Amino acid sequence: MMKRILFLIFFLPVFSYGISLNYTTSATGKDISGNNQIAYTNAIIKRPLIVTITDSTGKPIKGVPVKFTFSSGPELISIPDTTLYSDNFGNVKIYFKIPTSEGKYTVTAFSNYNGNSVYLDFTINAVKKGWLLILIIKVLGGFALFLFGLKFSANGLKRYAGERLKSFLWTYTSNPIKAYLAGIVLTFLLQSSTALSVMLVSLTNAGLISFFQSIAVLLGAALGTTLTVQIIAFNIYDYALLIVVLGFIMMNLKGRIHYIGRGVFGFGVIFFAISIMSGAIYPVKNMPWFTNMFLTLKDQWLWLFLISFVITALVHSSALTIGIAILLALENILPVTSAFIIVLGANLGTSSTALLASIPADSESRRTAVSNFIFKLIMVLVVYFTLNFFTRLTVSLSSNPGREIANFHTLINLIFTLIFLIFTKPYAKLIKLIVRSEKGKPELESKYLDDKIIDTPEIAMGNSQREIIRVGDIIGKMLKDSIVVLETYDNELRKSVAAKDDIVDNLVTKITRYITAITRNETSEYISSKGITLLYIVDEFENIGDIISKSLMDEMNKLIKGNLSLSEEGKNDLIEFFNFVLETHSLAMNAIVTWDINLVNELIHRRVIGVEKLNYLHKKHLERIGKDIKPTIDTSAIHLDMISAIERMNYHFVRIGMHIKDSL
Repeated sequence: MMKRILFLIFFLPVFSYGISLNYTTSATGKDISGNNQIAYTNAIIKRPLIVTITDSTGKPIKGVPVKFTFSSGPELISIPDTTLYSDNFGNVKIYFKIPTSEGKYTVTAFSNYNGNSVYLDFTINAVKKGWLLILIIKVLGGFALFLFGLKFSANGLKRYAGERLKSFLWTYTSNPIKAYLAGIVLTFLLQSSTALSVMLVSLTNAGLISFFQSIAVLLGAALGTTLTVQIIAFNIYDYALLIVVLGFIMMNLKGRIHYIGRGVFGFGVIFFAISIMSGAIYPVKNMPWFTNMFLTLKDQWLWLFLISFVITALVHSSALTIGIAILLALENILPVTSAFIIVLGANLGTSSTALLASIPADSESRRTAVSNFIFKLIMVLVVYFTLNFFTRLTVSLSSNPGREIANFHTLINLIFTLIFLIFTKPYAKLIKLIVRSEKGKPELESKYLDDKIIDTPEIAMGNSQREIIRVGDIIGKMLKDSIVVLETYDNELRKSVAAKDDIVDNLVTKITRYITAITRNETSEYISSKGITLLYIVDEFENIGDIISKSLMDEMNKLIKGNLSLSEEGKNDLIEFFNFVLETHSLAMNAIVTWDINLVNELIHRRVIGVEKLNYLHKKHLERIGKDIKPTIDTSAIHLDMISAIERMNYHFVRIGMHIKDSL
């Protein structure tokens, strides 16, 4: 009987030798047959199934026998095996109870009248009570799990890469091809081209890589993000929990495999999230309102594009948006061509986040974001107007809807990134014309600290280190200006030097909060250790700034206000000691940059030399007093305090070396 049923087309009557079975309609033509109704599981259907029997002229026939039988569904429907007869209006109706399983059920009305057999299928979509709330919860929960899986996987892979993530980016951006390959690898590790785009905005803002280098990295990122979608396109959702278990086992192993396990666990969660969303829409995917919604949307390409663009921009993940498109295509809800439009919207949406992130940044960073957005915009426009060509090309590579979508995503990005890679230099010049250069940030503001990359601790910690070096440069300028104040007694310059301590204090506070935020999250032992060391270093710089402003400049103020002068020999001794500390400062700065043990040991040894110089200069000062030199006697207390302050600065520079050595 089933073979005969399969040839029927839903919603159309089946005619046979004078009689036909029809879905019953009202006087206004509305379908009241109960076909395609939503019914609750473990309950009697709310609307009866009603069939109307008519002759070849469409006139209702009374007394025609009709039987209703279960044809297909998740569970057997128990329908009474009784023959019903049409009434005066040619109608036959029946009620029955839906079993406990959700899904699509098919019930067939059958009539054998005067030797003529006719059939009519009814579809019932069975759902549990509260199905709409359950649907919303499952879909939102699936979204949340998907994003969690992406982030968890990315964190695991980033931890596996560790410090090499930063060095990899800096090392492999020396030429466009290397930078392109680096973009592919880093995007797979970060599980988000959006995250890499935001990171590049921060790095160019910090001056760690140039705008020209960032273009090639972003082109590689555009291709790299398609790898995640290729993995998602594998229809292995039934094995999602097995992948989760495998990842969990690996996470409990020692060594770096622990971080690989986190990556595997994250991908398992992604597949599990897709299976949850698939299960959520299964009961409703055949409901008229649901199918009609997508039937309406499938030809509304502009709306599909805008919806995809907005969702991607909000969740910062094109993988989620395209993953949903793959799910809908696999469930035969959305045509592949319409899914391609969603892919285009996701590609443009993923570049908008970095564009917004670059607004408060400098011109170099805005160039990076604008170049990525314009590249995506050009690609999307060209593909949109030549979609038939790309559709034929993609469909020829696979017959699986999910794989077709993933291949389309990869194909368009591969073609356009390679084209743009060839023209990287002229493209960079064009972007520089669009986004003009501007003045740098005020000294008071942090230059390298960017909250958007805190989730990438290796890069964020590197930026912290550069901001600390910037503080060290300010300290160096304060030292040099202090020597000029000592030589010239320039009160305005003295005030300027003292005021710079406020800048140092402000930056120290920001750096401390930034490093604390990095290490607050779960992170590697290396990052935690380096964070602590950098906090010690920045504290030493703060102490040195205080010594300059509150000790040395205060002592100079006493000389200027009291119209006092140091002896010529005493002033030269102080300048010599200042220059010694400047050399110590230079060693400390190099040690912070390189963490070289030989430099560190040389720096630490200057503590002994500094104390010897202190004692020597103290002795010389006392000898001058013994010679009854008036300027020496008049400024004795000031001179001794300044010698002591200079030695304390040397000590704090040396302590920077001690902190670095403790961490090596």
